[in-house]
Amino acid sequence: MKPDANNQRVDYKFVFELRYDYGYTYLDRCGATMNDILRSHPGWEQSGATPQQGTLKDAEREITFNFNTLKLDLSQELTAKTTALVDIAEFAELASDLTSHVTARLEVQESVTRVGFRIWQLFGQYETLDAAREAVLAMKLVSHQRFQEAGINGVREASCAVMVESESRWTRIAVTAVEQKVKLSTAILKQQQKPYKLPPDQRKRALLDRVKVDHAVKSFPPFAVLVDMDHYIEYPPYPEHLNIASDLIVPGYEWSKETASKLIATGLTH
Repeated sequence: MKPDANNQRVDYKFVFELRYDYGYTYLDRCGATMNDILRSHPGWEQSGATPQQGTLKDAEREITFNFNTLKLDLSQELTAKTTALVDIAEFAELASDLTSHVTARLEVQESVTRVGFRIWQLFGQYETLDAAREAVLAMKLVSHQRFQEAGINGVREASCAVMVESESRWTRIAVTAVEQKVKLSTAILKQQQKPYKLPPDQRKRALLDRVKVDHAVKSFPPFAVLVDMDHYIEYPPYPEHLNIASDLIVPGYEWSKETASKLIATGLTH
């Protein structure tokens, strides 16, 4: 299968991370910080609190937030249950709000050492891993000629990683062929049985479940091209001169979406 450049771009995973020094107040204020977040975010629940880390989750949408003495992070990725990530504006505002709770409680606003937003994007639907590898090779991110000049022939797989500097941030870009790691649960696989084999009173529900399962399966092409973009700022001017949502996450996402599509277009149409 040779998809065109517009076929099957999927946001696979979002991760926001903020690192800080002098975060040991976490040991005294973990519980109070978690209470702040739970009171202001209905639907979230406590998922763990130890001297090493505090964890909260939006279980319905499978969004996870962690914080400890060194850093905090917010993430969401596709699963058999979550077949589409939240809107980037919502993720950005959530990251900004949760960060303000933690940095205020732990008194680390002036000690932030790094802030970053990372996005994994999947492109294409390939029938084999070799087909996805061929698409990456077709992008010509690696020169076959240079390998041939060195007496190396038969290159069958390539990946690429580069660092890009802009006025406001650094961005690490990596491109590679991948095999999906998402596994459907036994319960979901059972729902793929033919509804007409069930008793009449169970068929309607089974048909609805079948639609959901089919959607989940199609959301996870087994082989694809992965474009991983990590935007970060070292020693950022947070909080006075850096808005996490509008200055980092949203523009980082839009840049990633546009740039990745251009970058891999040649391979996907090969």
